[in-house]
Amino acid sequence: MLEIPKSVDPSPDSVSLSALPGYPVRGRLQSCDVSDRERVRLLLMADYLADPLWYRASSGVVTYMIRLESLPLSAKLRERLRAWASRYDALMETGYEWPNPAEEAAWVVDGRSLWNILRVELGPGYDVRYFYGADSGTDP
Repeated sequence: MLEIPKSVDPSPDSVSLSALPGYPVRGRLQSCDVSDRERVRLLLMADYLADPLWYRASSGVVTYMIRLESLPLSAKLRERLRAWASRYDALMETGYEWPNPAEEAAWVVDGRSLWNILRVELGPGYDVRYFYGADSGTDP
């Protein structure tokens, strides 16, 4: 059974991700404009060869990927999000099987930390959720 710590330090310095080369982005890209709207619903979720933020419709259905540049995020956070997604992309060669439970647990912990940082940087105009199998939710 995979053990996932539920408490993660949300400070930007608490996550140490190695710099990974960029990857080509495929699929439908959308900008996200929050002016004169209700809270924007986003989902932090890795998917192959994609930025890891997705727009959620009011029904909860994930409809499209959001370009990280269209959000008010620091360059450092965009870099960390893409590095985290690249670690998932590397699993394509193994059929999305983790080499061992410890690497998967570390990736999930990093994702939860990034989720906390996202919520701080984006602020109250955004409702950001996190998705990774059984380790999904609305609260860290």
